[in-house]
Amino acid sequence: MKITIVLTQLLRGVYADAALMSAGVDALRRPALLRHEHDAALRRAAVSAWATLMADIVPYVKASEFTVADELASAEPDYLSVELSGVGAEARGPAIRLQLETALERRILAMAWRREAPEVAAANDALAEMAIEALVRLAGPQPGDGLPYLKLY
Repeated sequence: MKITIVLTQLLRGVYADAALMSAGVDALRRPALLRHEHDAALRRAAVSAWATLMADIVPYVKASEFTVADELASAEPDYLSVELSGVGAEARGPAIRLQLETALERRILAMAWRREAPEVAAANDALAEMAIEALVRLAGPQPGDGLPYLKLY
């Protein structure tokens, strides 16, 4: 099963979360990486986060790539794609996609907040890890699949 994430769309969610975290009376100062004028840097951070995410789920990955919409206009990726294998990949595709996007968003936010608000970064790291664990459970054999069930600890 192939999942393609449109980076521009994903980063809208990252910016929205950053705006919510920066709003309010006890507002956190938004890190430079989460300001629109630093979009290119955020895209590079997203590719780094993607690479670490692929390393975490390597047993389920057939192939992974980044591609650009217009080779002449930009060297920055527009699309992040991964082809997943495994018993659960085809059957649970939409749920796996949601966990993949969540893990990537949270990793990006953790990277961005690491200096200004380490506690916010730690919370986002924890959420990313939870999404990765859910992705692995979804991609692997499940009871009733006719294969031995592996329990993750």
